[in-house]
Amino acid sequence: MLYLYIEIAMPLSDPCELFSVMQTLRSALKSIDVRTIAVAPESTDEYQNLVTSIFLTEKSVGETEEQQRSIPTFRNKKNDFAFFHNAYSFDNNRFFEELVKGEVRFPDSFGINKVYFRKFDPLSLKVSSIQKRDATSTKWRWVLKAIDSGKQDERYELWNIVNRNELEAVHQGFSDMRGMIENRLGIDYAVNSQKDFELTIPSLASIKSIRFLKSGFTVEVKKAKGVKDLQLNLTRKRDNYILPYVKTLRVNEETKQSRDDYLTVTEVFELEDLVPYDFIELNLILRESGLTMDKKFENVPFENVIDPFLKTLKAFCDLKKFKRMLFEPANYGREPEKIFENAITWLVSLAGYNPIPLTIKIKRKTDEGKFKEETFDKLRAETKFEIGSADIIAYEENKRILLIDCDIGSPNESKIRKLVDTGRQFSTIKKEYRGLEIIPVLVTPMKYDAQPKRGFSVVDRHSLERILEELSKGNRERARNIFCEHGYYYS
Repeated sequence: MLYLYIEIAMPLSDPCELFSVMQTLRSALKSIDVRTIAVAPESTDEYQNLVTSIFLTEKSVGETEEQQRSIPTFRNKKNDFAFFHNAYSFDNNRFFEELVKGEVRFPDSFGINKVYFRKFDPLSLKVSSIQKRDATSTKWRWVLKAIDSGKQDERYELWNIVNRNELEAVHQGFSDMRGMIENRLGIDYAVNSQKDFELTIPSLASIKSIRFLKSGFTVEVKKAKGVKDLQLNLTRKRDNYILPYVKTLRVNEETKQSRDDYLTVTEVFELEDLVPYDFIELNLILRESGLTMDKKFENVPFENVIDPFLKTLKAFCDLKKFKRMLFEPANYGREPEKIFENAITWLVSLAGYNPIPLTIKIKRKTDEGKFKEETFDKLRAETKFEIGSADIIAYEENKRILLIDCDIGSPNESKIRKLVDTGRQFSTIKKEYRGLEIIPVLVTPMKYDAQPKRGFSVVDRHSLERILEELSKGNRERARNIFCEHGYYYS
């Protein structure tokens, strides 16, 4: 009995066989990457498949072979535990023909190795209409489990051989056998007593992004060069009203420039009567087969996304008061520094950052039972010597962290130097999260006319006015970028 678990698949109008899917994608797929962990029980002294991973890929046979050379084959001294791989042309059916017969041949430095499989035809596997979307990619993945009531003991015997070879994983630089097997096969959850076969096809066409305009939206589609005749199907829902819309992608690939095997194509949907929170469903299909390559769901955003947030704030603090807190904190009330810090925290949040104020005062109970006032704005070394400070930290997800120091006076060299030193203390975080920007930012309601210097960014009176202007137009990204455009920040 075969158990077929489709972990990630693409929806079809009707279930079809894997062979049909492969024929539909034949213009883009070029090679077959096969990798096998095999063991030889003492009872047979012949290699039997433990787990095999198969990748149908857009890479050429030569590229696949080059990739396989970076993960060399091996056999242990007892010859009862081995890893083999081979690359085939996509048009070469020899591997699948051997699999149907239950015997597959793998070459290595010792010659040709025969590995025995249970007999089945992978090309007859069904594609179901189940889809799971992933943050980075969408793939077809078929997972077969070989276990049934009559085979359970046999599978356990095979895995016992693996468990006895734990030292082999250590010799190859891995902490355990699971890590080595998953690395060699290129799949997750390979160490499963039931799984013996996994076949993957990469995402050859996907919806990269959707950007809404005043009278419609643009869709970016990333596709392999060999994938042709794509169609975008749009369904728009408002309450119980549904409106279908079809857009066929026509791409002259000779006019498209690309460094790799993929192209990005932009299409425009012109829909005059879109309103906020219309529900948009996009399906990217291959016209020849009706195969759905990708699917995205979006709600139409507000034309000015910040407007409801800003109006809610105005209900508690009108705009005139907010501007006085930003530009005239000394004339607004007591503790002008705290007034300015609060206003900047609000502004940073309106721009789309996640801010945390560090100057909040608390009274901490000491060991002697007394209460001591404490804040968290000082960056100290283990010696308790102060090496920097910040009033607010703000985070833009997956992009940057701002270390904000608020100063209601004119910035001086000592303040700037301390701010730059603060940024340098976070080099470890920058190395751990490549691409993340950590930017010291000095914010002041005064004008700052000095030449930009490396190591920090300055947001002065003029910059604050521009941020408010961009927010009033709903341009949160432009507002965010103003916080780090003046001067060369620490990198």
